[in-house]
Amino acid sequence: MVMKAKISFVSGMVLGLLAGSKIGPRLYERVSAAVSSLAADPRVRHGASNAGDRAAHVAKNAGMSAAQQVRHASEVVTHRFGDRFNSVSHSAPNGAKHGGSRFDEDPLADQ
Repeated sequence: MVMKAKISFVSGMVLGLLAGSKIGPRLYERVSAAVSSLAADPRVRHGASNAGDRAAHVAKNAGMSAAQQVRHASEVVTHRFGDRFNSVSHSAPNGAKHGGSRFDEDPLADQ
């Protein structure tokens, strides 16, 4: 976590220098060389790779969790309101029909 804060701070300083309106070519070259050497540092590359791997893992888990939540919500809605949207008539144990819909009939059947 400390390394991340240091990299963020240094990156902010570099961007500030580069974005300055009065930057000279020598300073730009020095900053560019420092950033290149920092980017080439194996510790930085390893840290960036680990961060990318962790981010991919977290994103995958979040996607799986979201899919599970959607499935669960679908099951709850179907359980609570399925009879309102179901177009197939169901028979009750006493033989009475319920759950039918006025849309059960085919409007084109008479034509």
